[in-house]
Formats: sequence, structure tokens, C-alpha cells
Amino acid sequence: MRVYLEKTLPLIALAMLIGAAVIAACNATIVYNTGLPLADMWREESLGQTIQIATPFFVYALFGIRKRGPWIVALLLTLAAWGLLYLPHAATIGGGVNLGWAFLSIFLPIAIFCGGMLALMPNAARGE
Repeated sequence: MRVYLEKTLPLIALAMLIGAAVIAACNATIVYNTGLPLADMWREESLGQTIQIATPFFVYALFGIRKRGPWIVALLLTLAAWGLLYLPHAATIGGGVNLGWAFLSIFLPIAIFCGGMLALMPNAARGE
């Protein structure tokens, strides 16, 4: 159990760092484009969004997936998805909630996890 924790805890910390960095980047983009104060951007839902972003990476850490492929693919998918999710809000001040994106964001961690797992397919075909 100790060896498992020694290998898993740095990956869990990386997962949380990825989640916080993506939300910070999205908030910084909104602040830059709208001129709103940065303190107003970190709201109570930001912690939930951070956990939501980090979920696929948490699962990779818990499963012990240490290969770079799934992590990189999942990171690229995360940046693309959350960039598209935040783009309308960054472009317009006070634009309302897009319910389609809100419902889609519920399933984003699952889709991102599966997309990252596809990066392991070439390794599986080679028998690794």
C-alpha cells in the first residue's frame, strides 16, 4: 500500500494542479477580455469546476496510468473543451448561461477520460 501511495500521490497532486491551472487560465482570459476584477472570477463554483476538470486525471492516477500518452491527450481535450466552454463568456460581458454547454460539461470528464484511454490503443496492439 505504501508503494502505491508513493506512486499515486504525485499524480493526484498533478491532477489537481491541472484542474486549478485550467480554471485560472479561463478566469484570466475572461478578466483580460472583459475588464472585470480578478477577485470576482474565483467563485464558489470554481472549486467544483476544478474537481470536474481534474476527474479524468484522478482516475488515471488511481489506476496507475503513468504513460504520457493518455495524460497529454486528456490535457489537450480538456483545454479544447473548456476553451470552447468559456469562449462565449470571455467574448461578451454578462451573456447568460448556455444550457446546452452546461449539460454537456457534466459528461466532459467521461469523454475526456475515454479520449485519453484511446491513446493507449497502440500500446495494447503491440502487447505492452
